[in-house]
Amino acid sequence: MRPIAAYQHGLKSLPRSPALAGVIAALGVLNAVLGYVPVGIMAVLDQPFLGNLTSMALLPVYLIVGPAVVGGLFGMAWQALDRRADLGDFIAGARSNYLQLLIWGVIIFAVEFAVVFVTMFVMWIILIILVIGMAGSGSAGGMGAGMAGLSIVMTVVFALVAIVTLGVVLLPYAIFQFIPGAIVFEDQGFVDAGKRGLGLLWQNPLPTLGFDLTVLGIGLVVAAISWVAMFVLVDFGTMFSTEMATAGSSQTMNPYASLGVIEIVALVGLSTVTSTIGGLLVIPAYAAFFRIVANV
Repeated sequence: MRPIAAYQHGLKSLPRSPALAGVIAALGVLNAVLGYVPVGIMAVLDQPFLGNLTSMALLPVYLIVGPAVVGGLFGMAWQALDRRADLGDFIAGARSNYLQLLIWGVIIFAVEFAVVFVTMFVMWIILIILVIGMAGSGSAGGMGAGMAGLSIVMTVVFALVAIVTLGVVLLPYAIFQFIPGAIVFEDQGFVDAGKRGLGLLWQNPLPTLGFDLTVLGIGLVVAAISWVAMFVLVDFGTMFSTEMATAGSSQTMNPYASLGVIEIVALVGLSTVTSTIGGLLVIPAYAAFFRIVANV
């Protein structure tokens, strides 16, 4: 299968280009540190509002810096398939492809934002209609039966919302996934990259779906490890603690206040390891998979 072959070729390129592995690891550290800066502000300074504000402020930073990182990493991964890649390949890929990747990044972000907004709006409308309908049936057929039915329906609806939301969030990335490769790997122009990327998706739907499912699986494992560690170390139960609310503790609204410096460092370290492993698996494989489906 082509996805399996892509991972095999990608992993074989890493020993030949240790600089690629080093850059992925360094970016894993940077991403982990930036990701937990808001948590650190909430925990150490006990300032939830400032932490959330910092998290929002980092979004445009990712949007501006992201294209350079993508161009550099993809440039290195592409060269590593044939020869020893170095930092010069990263700089060249970041510099020569930045503008086009930035424009396409803004387009993808805007499309995703619009799709998610519309989806969530529709989901809330459906949820309100169901709640009103179940409340009416509860009044007609007995409060107990109505509440029981409402509980079941609410559970099913929230499960469907979670599944649909995940699919909607990933949909724009799935549709546009080959466009960055067309820009970096084939030096395509803005319009030609769009045509090339969508064309490759149209010509290779099943292999692309298989590859995307493996990437999704790796991403879910990486995220799950961090989530489990967060829930183990962070006392989210304090948000619903009657005793602490009565005492007026700030921890009631800021569960991260239970974290110390050691716990934050541990979370950063764990996130660094998991994101680095994920990057080592996915980034070289993406370059190899593009080469396979594009026959270049």
